[in-house]
Amino acid sequence: MWFRQPGMGNDSPMEPMEQQIDRTAARIAHNEARFREANERIASSAAQVGSSDEDALPFLCECPRVTCTEIVRLTLPAYRDVREHVRRFFCISEHAQPADGEHIVDEQPGYAVVEKSGLSGELAERLA
Repeated sequence: MWFRQPGMGNDSPMEPMEQQIDRTAARIAHNEARFREANERIASSAAQVGSSDEDALPFLCECPRVTCTEIVRLTLPAYRDVREHVRRFFCISEHAQPADGEHIVDEQPGYAVVEKSGLSGELAERLA
């Protein structure tokens, strides 16, 4: 299947849908990886200052939305549980809308854990 490139006129070259999907998956994976890196710094800082395992710490939502600024509160043990699986990300419950290549593996009050598969999972592993 073929689609026009966004912003191009009627006589522009067509692009295979698979290439558009690959580019979209790569953009989403890089965005989620940035949030994961920021959350790693938050977890590291919390551990250094001696946060209790019961403290709900503020982490950044790891959904694929580029403009998301939502906060997800997790304990360090809950955060570590998600990070044990490089294909898993957490987000506020309202942002957990599984699509092709991902599914919800856990739901807790205020957040959900999503696992990537297929191309999305491979990209998550490469960027971890």
